[in-house]
Amino acid sequence: MLRIFSEATKIVKVWAKHKAIYHFNFGYFNGISIMIMVAKVMHLMVVEGSLKLDAYAPVVIQNVVERFFFMYGNWPWTSTDVRLRAIYLPITKTDDYPWTAFSNCELPVICPYPPYKCTTV
Repeated sequence: MLRIFSEATKIVKVWAKHKAIYHFNFGYFNGISIMIMVAKVMHLMVVEGSLKLDAYAPVVIQNVVERFFFMYGNWPWTSTDVRLRAIYLPITKTDDYPWTAFSNCELPVICPYPPYKCTTV
């Protein structure tokens, strides 16, 4: 499982560098955000039962990468953030969330543990 995650993350990272959208300082993807996004894809594949770990590893890696591009190619970036788990905070105003659509975070990928921050800002 770790090998599949690692290889899929490397493939997406190389793709992002070739497309010139891999640079933290400009609000694009970085290593952390790509890892969170690949982890979410793999988690959803495990939940729905489409991640077959007994299959040949390159085929599984290809399935994860294909699902990554399909999922995030259709992702509603302006209205929905990417997060691995629900966040329970005693904050009632949406202005207090630094990753909401009201902030300057164009690609909201949220860190799964405190401090909850957008990883692309």
